[in-house]
Amino acid sequence: MALDRVVEEAGRSYLQPLNPGDGKVGKRVLINNEDEIRAMVEKARRVHDFWSQLSIKQRGRYLRALERLIVKASDTIAKLIGEENGKVAVECWEEILVSLQLLHYYRKRGFSDLRKFKGTDPLSAFKQIETKLPPSSKGQDVGVVGVIVPWNYPLMIPMNIITRSLFYGNAVVLKPSEQTPRTGELIKFLTDQAWRESGFASYCEHSPIQVIQGDHAVGQIMLNLLNEDKLNFLVFCGSSGTGRKLKQAAKHKDRLELLLGGKDAFVVFEDCDLNMTINALVGSCLFNTGQSCSSTERVYVAESVVSVVVSGVLERVKRLRVGYNPDDHSIDLGAIMNRRQFEMIMRQLRDAKAKGAKVLFGGKRLVGGAYDLGYFLEPTVLVNVNHDMDIMTEETFGPIIPIMTAKNERELVRLANDCRFGLTASVWTGDISRGRRVAEKLEAGTVYVNDVFWTASEPKVHWPGAKESGNSIDEARPSEDKVIAVTKGNFIDRLSQFWLKRNTHAKLVLMRTLVKFAFRF
Repeated sequence: MALDRVVEEAGRSYLQPLNPGDGKVGKRVLINNEDEIRAMVEKARRVHDFWSQLSIKQRGRYLRALERLIVKASDTIAKLIGEENGKVAVECWEEILVSLQLLHYYRKRGFSDLRKFKGTDPLSAFKQIETKLPPSSKGQDVGVVGVIVPWNYPLMIPMNIITRSLFYGNAVVLKPSEQTPRTGELIKFLTDQAWRESGFASYCEHSPIQVIQGDHAVGQIMLNLLNEDKLNFLVFCGSSGTGRKLKQAAKHKDRLELLLGGKDAFVVFEDCDLNMTINALVGSCLFNTGQSCSSTERVYVAESVVSVVVSGVLERVKRLRVGYNPDDHSIDLGAIMNRRQFEMIMRQLRDAKAKGAKVLFGGKRLVGGAYDLGYFLEPTVLVNVNHDMDIMTEETFGPIIPIMTAKNERELVRLANDCRFGLTASVWTGDISRGRRVAEKLEAGTVYVNDVFWTASEPKVHWPGAKESGNSIDEARPSEDKVIAVTKGNFIDRLSQFWLKRNTHAKLVLMRTLVKFAFRF
C-alpha cells in the first residue's frame, strides 16, 4: 500500500492507479506535459466554435448518444469505479444512475429556474418539496471550461459539471483525480464515441470534451491557462485549502467556481420522527464510507432525545459490514482511499479521545486476511465531543459519527453555525414551520429539512457553498447564495430512505435495473 502513485519510464511520468480495497495495481496512465495540455486546450477552443453554434436540440442528440453508451457500458463502468475507489458495488451503480439522470434531464428539459418544483429523480419526483432558489441560474456559454475533480465520485462529479457545461454550449477540458485516472480515460472514450455516433464527427473531428491527466502540477498549468485567458473558466471541486490557493492566484476571480469541503451539521429536535431521523443520520454519516463532501460530520441532538438517538445509532451501526468484494452486494462500507487519508482520520480520533471523547463503538483499523490489503476502519460512534476537538471542526472524510447534545433551539443553531465550513446542513423536526425557520438561520449553502443529499442529483438546483465551502472563501462577507429544501414527511419520503439503509443484493438489482431500463427512451 506504500506504492508510489507516480512512476517514471522512458523519460515520461505515469500515474499508477491502486485499488484501495485490495491493493492491486491498475494500468498506468500517461501524465500529459505542458505542451500537450496547451494543445488540447486549443483543440477544445476550435471545437467550441462548432459546438456553441448548434441548437439545444442538436446538443441533445449528443447527450442522448452519451446516455445510451453509458447504459451499454454500465457494467464495465461500475467495475472500474470499484477498482479505482474501493467503493461497495451499490455505490458504484448509484454514481451511474445519477449521471444518467442528469444527462436525461438536460436533453429533455434544460435548465428551469422555477421557485417551487417537484424533484426529477425516480423517488423525489413524487415528494412534496419546497425549495428556495437563487434569483438566476449561472448557466451560460463562456467558451472553454477547465474542470478539476476529486477522487470520491470519479464519474458522478465530472458528469454533473460536464453535462451542465455542454448544455450551455461550452467545451470542456477535464482533469480527473490522479487517484482515479482510468475512470477519466473511460469518460474520454465514451464522449468521443458518442460524438461519432451522434454524427457530428463528420463536421468536426473532435468532441467538445478533452481529458488531461496528472497531479497537482497539471492543476497549476490549468490555473496558468486561466490567467492567460486560454481557459475561459475554471471549476474546481476539492479541498478548501487548495481552493483558497486557487482563488488567491487567479487573476479573474469571477471566472472561478469553487466546490469545496464540508463539515456538515445534522440538527435533531425532540419532536422529530426518530426512526426516520436515525436512519438518515447513520446513512448520511457513513454513505460512501463517509468520504463525501456532503457527509454528515457533526451531530447535534436535543438533550431530551439523545439517549434514544444514540441507542438507535448503535443498534444500526453494529449490523454494518465493512470490506471490499465486488461480488458481495451486502457490504455496507468500503475502504479508506489511501494511507494519508486514513492517518488523518486516526489522528483526529486520537485527538478527540485525548480531550475526553468516548468511543461507544468502533475506532479501530480492521486487520487480518483481506483487511490487510487496504485501509479499513470500523464505523465509529463518539459521544462527549466538543468544539475543542479537531473531529468537530476539521473535515474528516471518514466513517465517524460524533454526537453532541444541546439544551434548546438557540444552542443547537449556535453550535451548528460554529464552523468555518458551510456546505450543507439538515434539520430534523416534526414542526415544518420550525424546520424552515431554523434552516434560514443555518450558515450553509444548502439546508435540508427532514432529508439529506437529494439536491446533489437535481439539475434544477445548483450546489452553493458558504464560508470556506465555496466561492466566498476568504471574503469578509459570506455568500448569500442559498438553497433551502423542505421535505414534508409523507410516505414517499420514508420510501426514499431505502437508499440510506443497509446494502443488499436486492438493492443492487434495483439500481442496476433502473440504469439498464429507465433511460432507454
